[in-house]
Amino acid sequence: MKRITAALLIAALILFLFLACGDSSSSSDDNDDDNNTTDDDTSDDDSSDDDIDDDDNDDNDTTDDDTPDDDTIDDDTIDDDSIDDDTGGDWDPPFAPEPSDEIGIFVSAAIGSDDNPGTMQSPVHTVAYGLELAAAAGKVVFVAKGTYNESVTPGVSLFGGYRASDWARNMPTYITTIETADRAAVTITCQKAQVIVEGFTLLGATVEGESWAVEIAGGDAIVAHNIIRGDSMFQYGEAISYGLYIHEQSTVEVIRNIIGGGDVFSGDPTVVSAGAIIHNSEAYLFNNIITSGQAFGYGSASRGVQVLYLSNVVLANNLIQTQQTLGSTVSLLVGGSALATAVNNTIIAAEGRWSGSIGVYVEGQALLANNAVRCSGNRLTCSALDVAEAYGTMISMYNNDLWGIGEFHPLTQFPDYFDDLEEINACEWYGCIAAADNISADPLFVGGGDLHLTAGSPCIDAGLDPSPWYEVEIDFDGDARPLGDGWDIGADEYTP
Repeated sequence: MKRITAALLIAALILFLFLACGDSSSSSDDNDDDNNTTDDDTSDDDSSDDDIDDDDNDDNDTTDDDTPDDDTIDDDTIDDDSIDDDTGGDWDPPFAPEPSDEIGIFVSAAIGSDDNPGTMQSPVHTVAYGLELAAAAGKVVFVAKGTYNESVTPGVSLFGGYRASDWARNMPTYITTIETADRAAVTITCQKAQVIVEGFTLLGATVEGESWAVEIAGGDAIVAHNIIRGDSMFQYGEAISYGLYIHEQSTVEVIRNIIGGGDVFSGDPTVVSAGAIIHNSEAYLFNNIITSGQAFGYGSASRGVQVLYLSNVVLANNLIQTQQTLGSTVSLLVGGSALATAVNNTIIAAEGRWSGSIGVYVEGQALLANNAVRCSGNRLTCSALDVAEAYGTMISMYNNDLWGIGEFHPLTQFPDYFDDLEEINACEWYGCIAAADNISADPLFVGGGDLHLTAGSPCIDAGLDPSPWYEVEIDFDGDARPLGDGWDIGADEYTP
């Protein structure tokens, strides 16, 4: 998304002050027209927004001058420029309703007490008690900034990122953290209605060698605009850290989160760090950053997203990455009897020192379209795509970029590998249902951890319209798709 530069903001401010203050020698302009440099009329009757009080409530200059503009919602009445200059942007709206005592219970670690009724003026102190009151009253819960050392099981929706003085919301500013001493900060199980969890930093803890920050077990949920991270651990036994763990036939929408597993170190054969694990559930993941932690130990593994047993998952516009491990790294793993549809993701696998690096591994069924996939083969030859020669494996793939750093194969099917793009696109390998227009070229990311495309990238306009499988109308930044002659490959739509 285009952003206004600091220089432009300063220039706009100077212009604003000049026009607003005018020439002190001028006569007063009291006839409600606009014939001098000071616009003091009560209506804004010129084409410039130069009055001291911005009484037009639109957005026709380079500065977003609506009142107030201190939240993540684009609150102009008319947003008639090409730049969404609010903190968040109306392409990615939050789910929270407007706070009020009629619909909500309020929680504040700073000024609340569990002896209070949980109103805006008299909030409670703990999230758990707020959830209890809200469940009884059929309300939702609003939580003010602060750190809450507890583990919660919401049966109603839970919204963070507020200022307790007036319950204004700005999620990046009013950081609201739930940090548990239990395994999961938030656990969602079977409930009567869909639960939304939005606007938090959620941190898991290690219990008996396991940690996951958010667990959804048989629940129906939306998880949006959160930072979610499993605990890091150093121990001798089993070490498992997930950011998000979805299982037991859950149905979940995961939107615009930063999700990560913790770093794990152990001599045990089971040493796993994963961003998200989805088992026997339906999930939709959109516009997330999902990473594993580092994993070091005998048999260690790092996974970005792992889709397992009878799951049906759609992934679009995500940045999916693994961190370095001594064992194996796989950024997107689709296990047997699982189904994944992956559209316009950027998928990066870091180095697996002993067992190699795989961008995407498919043993179940997968549809891959417009994904930028990169593995790391600095020590061992890596595979951008590894397809198991197993019963039930089926894959269709269109317009993906299969690339690697160092020694790599675009496609591996043990013990064979395929480096010829014509052979790959001819679908002459086990499990292939359809393949067309896949490429293998350096995507030319910005670099230094920045996965935006640069000018000249072979991914620009090299994708296809993904609407037969999923409607992708914006990219990871909110820029419109397509821009130019076609869809770009990966999570970023290149903007000059």
